[in-house]
Amino acid sequence: MAKAINISQQKFGRLTAVKFHHKNKKHHWWVFKCSCGNEIIHRKGDVVCGLLKSCGCFKKEIAKKLNYIHGLSGTRFYDIWIGILARTNNPNSTGYRYYGKKGIKNLWNNFIEFRKDMYKSYLQHCTKFGEKQTTIDRINVYGNYYKKNCRWVTWKEQQHNKR
Repeated sequence: MAKAINISQQKFGRLTAVKFHHKNKKHHWWVFKCSCGNEIIHRKGDVVCGLLKSCGCFKKEIAKKLNYIHGLSGTRFYDIWIGILARTNNPNSTGYRYYGKKGIKNLWNNFIEFRKDMYKSYLQHCTKFGEKQTTIDRINVYGNYYKKNCRWVTWKEQQHNKR
């Protein structure tokens, strides 16, 4: 049987061989350090032949880039959009009976259009009144959600614009 080849400090993709870890019946296992800082223990053969190129961080980075759409998920602005969708489209939403059931529609085709029309004014309102005091309001309470019928107001102002 051939003597095991030392691959210490050799780089394979994002992985650098650190030290030999152990050997089982067929394979040599090594400690590898990834360029992201993580250390993993893996079969030497998989790394040397290129089957494994990172600790898994590369796959996560690619998935994140592919799934990145607008970067605003989880923000108050995005939550306002989700609220509009729920009350105009979802019969299971508590607000649907006051909006969607009465024929009020969301005329923005997607979040990107909503952001294009409303984000700049949202940020301006937040700067002046604070994020918690910024809420979307329909100027005509019987009208749909779209740019010309929506504005940002405080909660106090919102209470004056009811049916």
